[in-house]
Amino acid sequence: MQRERSLKLAESLAGHDKGSIYVILQEDAEMVSLADGRKRPLRRPKRKKQKHIRVLNDLSERDEIKKLLQSPIRSDGDLVHLVRMAGRVLMEENCPED
Repeated sequence: MQRERSLKLAESLAGHDKGSIYVILQEDAEMVSLADGRKRPLRRPKRKKQKHIRVLNDLSERDEIKKLLQSPIRSDGDLVHLVRMAGRVLMEENCPED
């Protein structure tokens, strides 16, 4: 499955997946479809209310992440790579080395 548009990253704020990072595949007024390539593959995205996620706009503007978000997502492996990279960047931001 190939996605041509620019995607966004989001963090779950509520539920058993709290703290998990996902890629937003679709959005409407109240709900989003999320996938991470592992527990939630492209063929079975998670539906979640918008109020239960935080869009990671600041993270999406980082050059290494922006490049991955703009490239087509063709497989679950592409999603896994993107989510892992985002997790690393978040860790670096939250735990800076002295």
